[in-house]
Amino acid sequence: MELICDIDPNGKTVNIKILTPSKYNDLNRAAMKTVEERKYAPSESGIQGERITITFLLTD
Repeated sequence: MELICDIDPNGKTVNIKILTPSKYNDLNRAAMKTVEERKYAPSESGIQGERITITFLLTD
């Protein structure tokens, strides 16, 4: 699953969007939450268009 987001100058992820969704809504929500909770180092201007890949491993 691939997502894209911006990172504000304080290191917080914002404007999170799923580029390649899973067919399972629960996994889509989990990916969004994971990216939302991610923290980056502060920077003067932030980062635009950070691509993030999340892989889920499902087991029995």
